[in-house]
Amino acid sequence: MLKNVPFFFTFRKRFIRSRLQFWLFLGLITLLLQLIIYLIILYSMNDEFQWNWYSQNLNFTDPVDDLDIVKQVLSDHGYSIYVTDRDLLQNIFQDVSKKNQKCSICKYIDSRTLELAVSKDIEHEVFEAFKRIGFHSVAFGCTKNTEDLKGEITTAYLIKRHYSFLIVVFRKRESNTWWFGHMKNDVNHSEKLTSIGVPYSNIEHTLFAHSEGLIEKFKASWKLLPGTHLDFLLPVNISAFLLDSSRCRFVECNEERADRFNRTYGRLQTKSAHRFRHKAFKLLSKAKAVLDSLNIEFWLNSGTLLGYARECDIIAHSRDVDIGTMASSYSDRIEPAMNARGLSLMLRLGRPNDSLELSFSDQSAIKLDIFFFYKDSDGTYWNGGTQVKSGRKFKYSFPPFALCWTLFKSLKVKVPCDTEKFVEANYGADWFTPVTKWDWKSSPFNVQPNGQWPATEWPQVIQVFQSLA
Repeated sequence: MLKNVPFFFTFRKRFIRSRLQFWLFLGLITLLLQLIIYLIILYSMNDEFQWNWYSQNLNFTDPVDDLDIVKQVLSDHGYSIYVTDRDLLQNIFQDVSKKNQKCSICKYIDSRTLELAVSKDIEHEVFEAFKRIGFHSVAFGCTKNTEDLKGEITTAYLIKRHYSFLIVVFRKRESNTWWFGHMKNDVNHSEKLTSIGVPYSNIEHTLFAHSEGLIEKFKASWKLLPGTHLDFLLPVNISAFLLDSSRCRFVECNEERADRFNRTYGRLQTKSAHRFRHKAFKLLSKAKAVLDSLNIEFWLNSGTLLGYARECDIIAHSRDVDIGTMASSYSDRIEPAMNARGLSLMLRLGRPNDSLELSFSDQSAIKLDIFFFYKDSDGTYWNGGTQVKSGRKFKYSFPPFALCWTLFKSLKVKVPCDTEKFVEANYGADWFTPVTKWDWKSSPFNVQPNGQWPATEWPQVIQVFQSLA
């Protein structure tokens, strides 16, 4: 019996050790299951957990931290973010060969609102995510009535926690362009700025603060902002973007006024009218291609501008296409470039420094008139006209004007920004009423005699290359 005592104690130790191992193993399994359940719960609460945890570990004295959150929230919801802040891009462009310090980026966020852009509406759930981590937001909008933009649309979002960010919505339009809205098209823009605590002075540098805009769709690539770990979509050609965005002001053709005109006076729907509009549009498109290739700025003028302002279309009975450009833009390359595109010179009237006018035609025999404008010392503008058979000169005066982009029958062209004022100067206050009989020497509201070319100069200032019939 005594001989079995060591065996008993040995067995007991092994038994106890096995039980300890069992319970230890069971405990580990239990902990692992708890961890899995915990992770499942966190996954289901991903936004709230992730960003609450993240926000508690930020250094709020650094504005890049807020930008980091904005970038991460939008990226996690599938949004590509463009940097469109012109001051920041200018800094990056100028210092492209230097290693910028973080403060060179911070100053664009610390002192005012940083402008970014997305190419689609931001969904409500994204702003719920922002709200949970302490961001406040407002949305700006406007009403549009075009073929591709109808009803109430959102134009931009302003979000702020410690620092503010303006996120503009780029919307695809015709002619491979992006359109963006204007803050002041939102009737409640002032109240919205106040509600979020952002003064207008903080955003007055942005594209969105000044007018609607139209820019060429640009190629972009992901790049780190200098001095940070944050990557955004930046224009591949920053200098081209800066140039384009500096002259991107846009006005929309007034579709409501066009509908009212057509209801009041009817729309000419004959086959010949459709044929003329189609041919005239093709002629305008050719002229645009040539002048764009020569980097010559032009705008819709005279009857073509009247059709745009009144009908958002070409006037079927006008029988020609009219455009204007500054006399300082004249180039002796215009005529050969037009000829290379199938546009033959019909008339050359005046001189580059006085009353210059060029007329071209294509195979459709529709005439394209290019009127060259001059600036007087009082800031007003004028273009000239010459009567071929007599050499009499005429002058058409216009008030000062700026140019804006527009989309005319899907073609990206320029018009005077205050189109009505320009048209009224030419056609008078009753420009909305159609007139079928028109004499270019006496009917325009702003025409006045301007002398006569001496007969000895006619061979140089009155050149007819094709019949005017």
